[in-house]
Amino acid sequence: MATFQFESLPVALLLWLVVYPIDYYLTLYGQQLWQAYAKTHVEFEGSYELNPVFQKDVDARKKVSRRFLLFYILAALWLVVVFWISSYLDILPAFGAGAGFLILMELVVISGHVQNIRLFSAIKRDPQAVDGHVKYARWVSLDIMAWKFGYWAVIFLILFLLTGSWFLAGGAVSCLNVFIRYYRYSRRMKTRPVQAPAAAST
Repeated sequence: MATFQFESLPVALLLWLVVYPIDYYLTLYGQQLWQAYAKTHVEFEGSYELNPVFQKDVDARKKVSRRFLLFYILAALWLVVVFWISSYLDILPAFGAGAGFLILMELVVISGHVQNIRLFSAIKRDPQAVDGHVKYARWVSLDIMAWKFGYWAVIFLILFLLTGSWFLAGGAVSCLNVFIRYYRYSRRMKTRPVQAPAAAST
């Protein structure tokens, strides 16, 4: 049975050059909407951004982030290197897995941004769309994110087993990797000791 194998470096680079900026700028837009319209109803402990690498840049609403540009370029170069090695060793499905590792993970992240933006936009249009107030502890936000990637890891794995596409296998591995990292991070945040408030000076 013929299976779809992702083996095009130009297409992979094009997709990466599109999806990664979408991720970053949807983060900024979502944070802007949340701060302006939704924070009184939905509150997150700590930064709106969950990835520690980009928290400072997102909190500062940097339109141009050096960290973003560095990873943007390094990941594109990584795709080129993986393609060259895969071609040299005549195992191009390995490149498909590498492309899926980057691109499919970003699609999962973008879906989360779209969901948040839809919620915050609804509150913007109608302040009565949401009633009450909820505050998420940091560990809860991380746990929700972890399990979202865990579900997608299972979905991509099942699709890989059904189709034999290593592009989907790469997505399963990257989502599993994010699940493990964020789950561990969530457990650490949950069990950290609570600091007692400083005594008032007399």
